[in-house]
Amino acid sequence: MALWGNNDNKGSLGTVSLNYGNKTVTGTGTTFGQTGAAAVGDVIRFGSAFGGTTGFAGDAVITSIASTISLRIDSTAGLSGGEITDFNFQISESPKSAIKDSAHSQNSGSVLERESKLVTTSASRSGIGVTLITVVGNASGNNVIAGDSVVYGVPNRLQVSTVNSLIGLSTVVLNNAIPTTTLRYHVPNNAATAGIGTTLLKITERAYGDDADIDSVTLVAIGDSVGVGTYTGTVTAVAKNFPGQRQLTLNSGLTQQVFAGAVIDVTRAVAAGEQVVFVGAESLSGKESQVVGLSAADQTAASGSTARSQYKATSVGWVGVTTYTDADGNARVKTETLVAMSGITTGNTAYPPV
Repeated sequence: MALWGNNDNKGSLGTVSLNYGNKTVTGTGTTFGQTGAAAVGDVIRFGSAFGGTTGFAGDAVITSIASTISLRIDSTAGLSGGEITDFNFQISESPKSAIKDSAHSQNSGSVLERESKLVTTSASRSGIGVTLITVVGNASGNNVIAGDSVVYGVPNRLQVSTVNSLIGLSTVVLNNAIPTTTLRYHVPNNAATAGIGTTLLKITERAYGDDADIDSVTLVAIGDSVGVGTYTGTVTAVAKNFPGQRQLTLNSGLTQQVFAGAVIDVTRAVAAGEQVVFVGAESLSGKESQVVGLSAADQTAASGSTARSQYKATSVGWVGVTTYTDADGNARVKTETLVAMSGITTGNTAYPPV
């Protein structure tokens, strides 16, 4: 996989939504994997460069493509942490190393770095696809308002939503439905085969596939859904088997045999007792960092623009551009050439921005 290419104008039709917890991007009207569109190793930009606090959410590297409407990213470290639902997007071959560098990505000043309004826990379970979370704390009394971010879930799989409104003191209405969070486990390698009709299933922790996370079995809760093969059921009891293992009691008997080493998916939206954090909207004076491809024409346009003279670039190629507001309220721009090269196919981003 090349560290960068020369195309900043790949096919970006449709809109996308990101499931932070599963690092899965779902598209609407997209053409992932098709000729000229998103490919494994490309960078997906959520929103557009210079899109501001609500129009640009950062970049990530594409690790796999399941279909024209589904792909996975390697990490959310280069993102702002804000909700990404029905976003426009761009696909490019920009340098991958810049994505996790705070000097060139949106991970600086992200949601979890801003001051929280309320840190509390969920008072009850919320179902997949609903838009309500009820918390133990007083959301209204802590000035939680429409537009604030809501961060919830389990370690390594935090989800992000946006407040639409409040009902009473502690029930929060979200802008969009709560997505599925999938925790993945395996049947222990030395476990006996679980036969058809049994309601007991053992699980253990193990790294899997292209996801480096390991989900602790301590996260499994009563009410979670369990999927293995074609079977789906609900957890009615959780018992400690050995350290790093749990025995689950299911609400219905298995419809197929489950062998040692089988993959077990445990899914839910929000379980009771999960931490929920409310964070205010990003300040307009915050730093915005992006990497864009600049051609000779872009460089000339920036040099000749009196109104946008601060965007002057010293070289063509892949250029990191950081915009911010200084202590005196002045708009500032800093550019840094990451890869000096000619022949970049531009078009995703107009430069200088208007």
